[in-house]
Amino acid sequence: MEILLKDLKGKNDPGIIFPNNLDGPSLSLTDLARYRLELEETSEHIRSRWGLGLSRTEPERLKIAGIETLVVDPHNEVLPLWFGLKSPAVLVHVDEHQDMGMRVSFSYARKHGVKTIEDFSRNYLGIGSFIVPAILEGRVLAAYHLAPRNSYIQAFGSVSSDGVRSPFKPVLDKKIFDKRIIDTAAWQECLNSSRISEEDLASDLNSGHPVILDIDLDAFHLFPEDKTEEPYAPRLAWTKSLLERLPKPEVITMAYSQTPDCFVDPKLLPQLRRDCIEMLEGIYSRGGKQE
Repeated sequence: MEILLKDLKGKNDPGIIFPNNLDGPSLSLTDLARYRLELEETSEHIRSRWGLGLSRTEPERLKIAGIETLVVDPHNEVLPLWFGLKSPAVLVHVDEHQDMGMRVSFSYARKHGVKTIEDFSRNYLGIGSFIVPAILEGRVLAAYHLAPRNSYIQAFGSVSSDGVRSPFKPVLDKKIFDKRIIDTAAWQECLNSSRISEEDLASDLNSGHPVILDIDLDAFHLFPEDKTEEPYAPRLAWTKSLLERLPKPEVITMAYSQTPDCFVDPKLLPQLRRDCIEMLEGIYSRGGKQE
C-alpha cells in the first residue's frame, strides 16, 4: 500500500517513503523532487513566521584534529563525503533520531537520470532517509546508532574482522502503511536491529573497518523539548566516553538540525557546535581510542 503525495503535504518530513519495494518508490522521482521543494517552501514559511530554525547551510569542509569533516544542514547532504571513501565503512551515528527511513535507492535514481550523489542526496532524500541508501549501495557495512539522551546503542547490522557478521536487511511491514505516516516506534519494530552493550560496540568497531562518525547536534540538546538553559554536558560526556573506546574515524560529518525541521535551538547552535568540536579535538588530537 502506498502513501500518496497528498497525504504528505504540510507535514513534517519523517524521512520515510511510500515503498512498494526497496528499490523503486511508489512516487516518481519528479514527485519526490517536487515534494522536497514543497517541504522546503513550507519550512521557509514556518521559519519566517515563527522565527524557528535557520535556512539551508551550504556544506562546509574543515579539519578536526586532521580528520576531514563536512558540516551540513539538512542532514541528508552528508552522502557525498561518505561515498567518496575508497572502501566501505562502518557508520557511528550520534543522533536523537535513528534516521533509518527509506525513500529511494541511488541505483534506481541513476537509472532514471540522476547523475551525481550530490543531486541525489540534496533533491531526493530527507533528513531521516539517507543512511539506508548508503547501506543498499554497499558504502556503509553496518550502522550503529548512539542515543545520548537515553544512553543506548542500536545496531543495524554488525561487523567483525572477517567482514559483515550480520548484514542489515531493511524490512517493511506493509500492514503499518495505512495511508498515513508511520511513526518511529512502528518503523523500528519492522527493522532487524538490536540493542547492544558498550563492550559489543567497542568489539565490533575495533575489527579493522574504516569508520564514519556522523553527529547530529540534536543528540545533545533537542528543541523544543529541552529548555535553552538545560545543560547538555552529560550527553557530551557519555558520547565522549564511547568515542574514546573506538578507532579514529576516516571522516566526520555533522548536521545542525535546522531545516526542514528545527531540532536545535538556533540561539544555542554556535556554542553547541564549539563544544562538540572541542570534544572531538580533545579525543582525536590524542589519537582516538584510549587504552
